[in-house]
Amino acid sequence: MKAPRYAVYHVPERGSALERLGSSLLGRDIHGVSLPAQPDLGGLTAEELFSLTRDARRYGLHATLKPPFFLQPGMTEHDLIDAAEAFTAARRPLPLPALAVTRIGSFLALTVHPRNDAEAEEAENVRILAREAVAFFDGFRAPPSEEELNRRRAKGLTLRQERYLWRWGYPYVFDEFRFHITLTDSIRDPILAAALEANLRLYLAPACKNNWIEAITVCRSDGEGNFTVLHRAPFPTGISSALYAAQPAPHILSGKDSPA
Repeated sequence: MKAPRYAVYHVPERGSALERLGSSLLGRDIHGVSLPAQPDLGGLTAEELFSLTRDARRYGLHATLKPPFFLQPGMTEHDLIDAAEAFTAARRPLPLPALAVTRIGSFLALTVHPRNDAEAEEAENVRILAREAVAFFDGFRAPPSEEELNRRRAKGLTLRQERYLWRWGYPYVFDEFRFHITLTDSIRDPILAAALEANLRLYLAPACKNNWIEAITVCRSDGEGNFTVLHRAPFPTGISSALYAAQPAPHILSGKDSPA
């Protein structure tokens, strides 16, 4: 049996508009509870939408903080869960800037689009959270195989991305990180991509504001490569998004203080 992979994700809060609409779009609940029906977006058959979200569906609705990895020998799931609880113990929820459907290369995703200085600071705090997660959980990561390294390199990497791949097992971390929630697989037809982008903007409009990161979530892949929630580690009990809604953003270490 193939060993599972693990990842540390931001998974939208259960019951939120983002979680409901996003999970329906992918046709899969990352909590493993249900297989929601995919929406009728117009201009696409059910079969076409199912095909265009095939890989995204395996990973579930999420934004990556610590990219998928195999456990280092000697480490256990329980160790990873304990570490997740330790990581969140001294933190508090982070507001997300407004989200928007964006093309990243050939796929569509939700990305942050700060509208003012306050939201720009919120976006930076999210980047810092991701940088700290990459470094904090790295002791659990087994070194990638040559096959995995070659697969990453086949896409063409810059010198910095190659350095990150060698040191952290993934090329798109730290300065290369971009917060995103994947919505589709690669779409090669530009006309189809543009039409789907417009439809997704309408479909997801109710879910693009007033979102928070209130926990980190450890996810695990099954034998077919489908990631599901293993453990949700919330930020300290009693601290809620409502409590901080009218308060200034917390002071967090600047990017120059993070690992490189």
